[in-house]
Amino acid sequence: DPASVDTHHWDVWTTNGDGSGNVVSLPTEEAAVKAGDPASVDTHHWDVWTTNGDGSGNVVSLPTEVLDLTNDQKQKQKSASKTTKSNIANNAHKQDNVKNNASGEHHKTSKGSDASSDAGTSDSSNTEAADGSAEGRRSGSGTTDDSVPDKGPPDGSEGVGMPEKGLDASDDKPSLPTGPGDGLVSDAAASSASTPNVVFVLFDDVGYNDFGYSSTDLKAATPTITKLGNEGVILSRYYTEPDCTPARSTILSGRYPITSGMSHSIVDLDSPWGLPTSHKLVSEQMSAAGYQTHLYGKWDIGHHDKAYWPTERGFDSYFGLLVKTYTGSNSYETHACGTGYTDLVEDLSNAYGYEGNYSTTMFGDAAAAQVLSHDATLGPLFMYIAFNAMHAPVSLPDEFEESDEYATITEGLTWSKRKEFAAGLYMGDQAIKSVVDALKTTGMYEDTVIIATSDNGGPSNSAGGPNGANNYPLRGYKGNVFDGGMRVPAFVHYPNGGAAMNGTTIDYVFHAADWYPTLVNGLAGKDWSLTSDGLNQWDMVTGVTQGPVRNETLLWLDYMSSGWGAILVGDYKFMKQGCKVWYDPDGSSYAMGDEDCSGDDDDESAYYRIYNLATDPEEQYNLYGNSDYSDVQAKLEERYCHYYNDVMTDNVYQEADKTGAFTAMEANDNFLTYWLENTEASVLYPKSDYTDFSLCDAYLTTATEALDATPPAPHGEHVSMHVNSAGESLLADYMSDGQRP
Repeated sequence: DPASVDTHHWDVWTTNGDGSGNVVSLPTEEAAVKAGDPASVDTHHWDVWTTNGDGSGNVVSLPTEVLDLTNDQKQKQKSASKTTKSNIANNAHKQDNVKNNASGEHHKTSKGSDASSDAGTSDSSNTEAADGSAEGRRSGSGTTDDSVPDKGPPDGSEGVGMPEKGLDASDDKPSLPTGPGDGLVSDAAASSASTPNVVFVLFDDVGYNDFGYSSTDLKAATPTITKLGNEGVILSRYYTEPDCTPARSTILSGRYPITSGMSHSIVDLDSPWGLPTSHKLVSEQMSAAGYQTHLYGKWDIGHHDKAYWPTERGFDSYFGLLVKTYTGSNSYETHACGTGYTDLVEDLSNAYGYEGNYSTTMFGDAAAAQVLSHDATLGPLFMYIAFNAMHAPVSLPDEFEESDEYATITEGLTWSKRKEFAAGLYMGDQAIKSVVDALKTTGMYEDTVIIATSDNGGPSNSAGGPNGANNYPLRGYKGNVFDGGMRVPAFVHYPNGGAAMNGTTIDYVFHAADWYPTLVNGLAGKDWSLTSDGLNQWDMVTGVTQGPVRNETLLWLDYMSSGWGAILVGDYKFMKQGCKVWYDPDGSSYAMGDEDCSGDDDDESAYYRIYNLATDPEEQYNLYGNSDYSDVQAKLEERYCHYYNDVMTDNVYQEADKTGAFTAMEANDNFLTYWLENTEASVLYPKSDYTDFSLCDAYLTTATEALDATPPAPHGEHVSMHVNSAGESLLADYMSDGQRP
């Protein structure tokens, strides 16, 4: 129908596995093939759609000599097999893994291969951000060692120096990426009839310097991650929480720990508390949106009561461990949670028969089997894979250290824990590869969003439970609020996302709480009012919009620890935190700038800190108490105290119930289980009992007057509304002009 040219836009392509192809034939969802090569189904993936100007349309006609379509025939792609949930578990978890393949052939790679050699290519030109700096959204995600800031001398004499004042943002608007295409999400991608599948991968205790695409030393450990990251959207300023339980509760609930009751400590095997069931999880929201939801791996947000378990909170199936880590020697294979006790669950039951299976591979194989058995007619797939890797104590499969892969992965590394870490991370990378391969086998890969990140920064060599992870060049480590404890690698990969999602790096702040609305409101397209502290960043990630979504982010706050915490406002970070040093990838510590942590942590100046992260990303130069920054300090304290005084709720932390937990395990064949029923979250340590944080007393009646007079904002607006009502032009006043590291 030539007349349709005026109102319809047609796109057809094939993919031969390398991103290129020719128009030869057409499947499936909305049209039938009258001419073409049916045999090509095995090697080609076909997509066709029309756009009527509003992002929707129907396949009615196609102006090509090769294809002839009809609109009254439809085919539905189905999975290769259907099994019950129990069969999925049995078929998946009992596959051979590396333990039973001592030669390592299951994970064989070419020795000395470059992990990034097959990464996507794109233009490396930068774009301007809203503040006029050469930051924001950049095409070309590859990094080199030259891009990593030097440590500089201990005295800071040749470092970045004390940043100048006068941080006014310009009115310049960012341009679109100049990588492949025009940087816009194509009409085709925007009008795709299907809702994308989601695979969310969460590593444990993996640091800023540990994903191969940006690592200084682990180039061979993550070939799959490096390829996915370089062909996707890298979130270079992704922030999470400083420890396991609060990070996972934030991702799953979209709430800051200060509003979910999870702002103190972590859930252990005998903890009689967890994320209150009054908070609806992302799994529940995605299930309501029509997704099939599955969890493999670590839970860690409460298990004392059956009502807190994954399958009671939105997941259709669950196979994994309930608490923070496995313990003892060969812990990843014994699945032990203390001498004589096991932590491995299928749905609500003990998971028998898996001892000796390496947990990382076991969870990856189970997830891959779920993909292979996925029935798309029942809805898209939402899969949460939360590895216990790389939490200490790290263990490797039997005899893996004698394999060629191990030699390649650890080449050039000198610290024994770093070698062990690299090898264990490689096992996680190969588990992801198994899932990716399954997605490709089923034809789901192109329409699947793959997200990968870490729950918190890596432990250092001197921190409790060092695992060989590294946060270079950032300061600090897991368990504190320097950037090394909370800023971690993250990326979003979506083949159908268009050119704007291929080879792009975003330098704006993205917080762990943002996944919740980004997935539900953004990716799934549900216009639901959510109770969340996160912001929907889907349009920013996909390139539909430009510029920062967040101008203020609470990073952490704990009233039971005397107001310990941190907040970001523009480029400035305010924190209450004792002195911590920096760590090289070899595990050695070093000092920078004007701090070496040799003094006493007993005065105010040792705890209160302000850093300009735009010019001082390593957090070397403390601006707190500097008279040139008195206005900055006043505003940052005001915002921090707003959260302390007006937003933070009582936490639900409780002391361990060893008797209840261990009695229940012993009655349950020594498997970890619940021991309480029908419990309600209770407050044993209310904020009102803690009066040792005096900083915010002065702001009880003054700092939030504007907020008190402002009606509550709808979801997605509350953070920026708070900022704008409490301080005019806050973002412009506290953003700087230089390029952001």
